[in-house]
Amino acid sequence: MMAAVVLIWGFAGTVEVLTLRRLTPFQFSAWSTLAGAFGTLVLLVLRGRGSALMTFHPRDHLRLLVISLLGFGGYFSIKYIGYTTAPVAQASVLQSTYMIFIALFAIPILKQSAGAAKLFGIFIGFAGAALIISGGSIDGFASEHLPGYLCALGAGVSFGLFSVLSEKASFDRLAALFYYHAYSAAALLLLLVLRGELAMPSGPGEVAGILYNGPFANGLGIFLWLTAQNSTDDVSPLTGMLYFVPFISLVCFAVFLHIPVPLHAFQGLLLIVGGMAIHTVRIRRVAVSGSPRV
Repeated sequence: MMAAVVLIWGFAGTVEVLTLRRLTPFQFSAWSTLAGAFGTLVLLVLRGRGSALMTFHPRDHLRLLVISLLGFGGYFSIKYIGYTTAPVAQASVLQSTYMIFIALFAIPILKQSAGAAKLFGIFIGFAGAALIISGGSIDGFASEHLPGYLCALGAGVSFGLFSVLSEKASFDRLAALFYYHAYSAAALLLLLVLRGELAMPSGPGEVAGILYNGPFANGLGIFLWLTAQNSTDDVSPLTGMLYFVPFISLVCFAVFLHIPVPLHAFQGLLLIVGGMAIHTVRIRRVAVSGSPRV
């Protein structure tokens, strides 16, 4: 099951880049979140859990809206802007900094301890991001790509906040997933109207990209991930498998889109993932030994 999730999410970057050749970042984000909302609704109904959508209080919906815009509307929009204004491989790696920001934001928001292993891993991850932005050398910095790099980093911040705040909220995950899609779709469609960019996707490539990114990657993919989480008492091996996703994305860029992957982009990703892996391995060892978590 987890192998399917890794492959689905690993190939998603290639689909996104292809679709962004036909749609603007806001159009792609709007239509894919709308399709994801319908896909999640169908999944809820098929599982006999449609009534779960009615269990939220008005106060909860405000929190759902904010979390939705962080993890779906905002995350996708600024990530796609990064993809279209900076080299794709580097932007893809930089948005993977959400791993770092999840660990960082969990300290104040979830009251997790800031142990030496976590802080060291966060430092290593940020070093990887700096390596990518610098172009791999002192004279390799390209200022024209900085706005795109900042958008990709902003996507990492946005998704990091989404992950931590959604965990703190402890909503019914599948029902909340519908609202995360739906609220972002509504906000983005309104934005398209205000910008005069509202247009129905027509080409088969556009529709295929929207269906892959919405119902498939962010609907079915997340459902399989949640199912895998519920089937085990130790989620650290599952989390470790997700570290392969950004590497698969880079391979797909090179193989299917013939997009060059600079050595410093691969090195930066190794630092980002490696930093988080250090923290994950440390947590697992401490949990197994029964010692207090650091």
